[in-house]
Amino acid sequence: MLCYTMVGIVLFILIWLLFRKRRKIRCGQPLTRRMSNEFHR
Repeated sequence: MLCYTMVGIVLFILIWLLFRKRRKIRCGQPLTRRMSNEFHR
């Protein structure tokens, strides 16, 4: 069970980093802005 939680945390961090990088590259697009707003909620 602990193994699964560790894998989940690592995957979450990787996805979060990718999301931040993508948002930095295209910060002018309204779609990403809307997605980031929903993500922060």
